[in-house]
Amino acid sequence: MKDNNIKISKPTNWYRVPLNKEQLKSLNARDNVKGGIQTAGPLLIMGFTGILACASVQLLSWPFWILTALLHGTVTKFTSNAIHELVHGTVFKSGWTNSFFCQLFAFIGWHNHHAFWASHSKHHKNTLHSPHDQEVVLSPPQHFTAKDFLRKGFLNIHAMIDIISKHFQIGIGYFKGEWLQITVDALKEADKKKVIGWSRLLLLGHVGLSVMFLISGYWYLIIFVSLTPAYGSWLFYLINNTQHTGLMDNTKDFRLCCRTIDLNPFFRFLYWQMNYHTAHHMYPGVPCYRLSDLHKAIEHDLPSKTSGIWETWRQIITIQNRQLQEPDYQFAQMLPETEILHGMTPRK
Repeated sequence: MKDNNIKISKPTNWYRVPLNKEQLKSLNARDNVKGGIQTAGPLLIMGFTGILACASVQLLSWPFWILTALLHGTVTKFTSNAIHELVHGTVFKSGWTNSFFCQLFAFIGWHNHHAFWASHSKHHKNTLHSPHDQEVVLSPPQHFTAKDFLRKGFLNIHAMIDIISKHFQIGIGYFKGEWLQITVDALKEADKKKVIGWSRLLLLGHVGLSVMFLISGYWYLIIFVSLTPAYGSWLFYLINNTQHTGLMDNTKDFRLCCRTIDLNPFFRFLYWQMNYHTAHHMYPGVPCYRLSDLHKAIEHDLPSKTSGIWETWRQIITIQNRQLQEPDYQFAQMLPETEILHGMTPRK
């Protein structure tokens, strides 16, 4: 750890597109039906792909095992977006319900939601203002490559090993990495114990399930229940890495440090609507199922969103190529007032 004396700063005075109190109250309203649909949907999808993968092992040849396992791993990766929304506490009206499903998704995806929130709450208050936000760091520039995508996107045994190692370390009270130490050290003692206890529970739970699967003869369930972080990251990689990559750090304007992209309805649902990332950072109290409405309400004062994964990565690759020549370069998204200065028709 480089500096034990780093203090987490107070929230920066961010620019937010203004909303009146009635609009904000309506957008902040939690809906158990919509929350239930958003929560039950991914669970049902994971259940279906898991059953399909198990059936392929019993009934089909090995190429189908690989394809169905890859499909199952692909949808399971988005458990991280589930816990992201549930730790915000905005999905359901009841805090207990948010907590229950957060723990369920966290167990499935091997996430420590207590440690995540310790970091993520700082990320929202100080987005891309290092050293107070080290959840996402843009300097020096990140460089995503085709080799990196192929190495991480389909089969990544090292990721599984790293996850198990991380939870073992946390379970014995060792917090590896500067940012993890800073964020956990800032917690109250009771909350720190929750971080440690959850990693222990994850390890014991998955080991117990694996032993049970081996004894029962259903060994392949270990792959589809406890080893999902090792495969199928390709879609999550392509979507989740668009949130801030190549944009500006140390700015007080979410419009310049967050990227909003247009996705098809299924991907938006699987991604828990986090494609509306600028809106989410501006008003993090708005439930994910209302982010589309929030985006429409403030869209007149936002940069134009990119259309789909392909166009977004074309933009990111262009930025990365320039950063190879100019390491300090960061892309400034064109704001509506800038569009007017450039003679473009202002949006209504």
